[in-house]
Amino acid sequence: MLPGWVRVLGLLCVAVLALPIVGLLSTVHWSTLGQSLTAPSALIALRLSLITALTATMLSLLVGLPVALLMARAPAGSMLLRVARTLVLLPLVLPPVVGGIALLSTYGRRGLVGPLAEALGIDIAFTTLAVVLAQTFVAAPFLILTVEGALRARGTAYEATALTLGASPTRTLATITLPLLAQSLGAGLVLTFARALGEFGATITFAGSLQGTTRTLPLEIYLAREIDQDSAVAMSLLLVIVAAVIVAIAYRSPGAGGLRRSLGRTSSADDTAGAPAGAPADEQTDVEEHTAPPPPLPSPPLVPGPRRPHRRPRTRRRPRSARASRADPRHPRPQRPRQVHRGRGARRPGHRR
Repeated sequence: MLPGWVRVLGLLCVAVLALPIVGLLSTVHWSTLGQSLTAPSALIALRLSLITALTATMLSLLVGLPVALLMARAPAGSMLLRVARTLVLLPLVLPPVVGGIALLSTYGRRGLVGPLAEALGIDIAFTTLAVVLAQTFVAAPFLILTVEGALRARGTAYEATALTLGASPTRTLATITLPLLAQSLGAGLVLTFARALGEFGATITFAGSLQGTTRTLPLEIYLAREIDQDSAVAMSLLLVIVAAVIVAIAYRSPGAGGLRRSLGRTSSADDTAGAPAGAPADEQTDVEEHTAPPPPLPSPPLVPGPRRPHRRPRTRRRPRSARASRADPRHPRPQRPRQVHRGRGARRPGHRR
């Protein structure tokens, strides 16, 4: 049980965190909300944001799934795991503007890869492709960490069993690992889409703000703040609602076990009730958390069987080689008493007529 002052302090902190959302709702003009959301500039920005966020989510899947598999199956404490985890977590802690400058230094016209792409006739910077790359750079770590946590929690028991039965590693990955990972993968994709939809700093640094080309909904909100405050508040409310729904879906989905562990929620004894013995922890809480064990079957009555006759066990005779030899003085044979053969009329000792 928590002390009372801790509960009061926690409720005050929750209120402080919810205060900005309440302030946003208090400034919304509900009478002009529909008109602000259906403005041509808002619809164009929303359409571009949805297209680029979906594309970035698919690209994050192609890039992040192999990285998550590599990190989950790497030995704990290995140098490969440390380097990969550092590179994955780096976009999460970097300021978005720094990430945009890094992308511009790599894919810009004077960057590391930019001249080669320009020679091939591909323009990356300040295009819609730049928006997708910026969103992928900041959103892919969410997918990687969610999938890696689910893989580590599930273990390798099923894969090891399939390999011992003769399945190839590719077939094991396609028929066992990925199907068991489908729900956790869906939760990671939802989080990745939400992060890509709200990307601002790296996008405006690397892609600019061109209407219909690179101006996504967060950039439209930033520009509308100086022109039309009501429109900016209405579009901000739309993003808040979308983000709240996505987080609720991702957190409550059956495959979000890795996400719940990363957020600090541990499974209780009630979550694993009804799971079969020996099943992985993630499968117990995700797949079978609502199943109950079947009632035990009654044991049959004991009926005595027919009695068998007692048999005396046979004594096995020692082999001849194990018996003592007559000629061996170390093992003399015991002397039998001599039998005296008497005639028919001879007396026996102790015989009385």
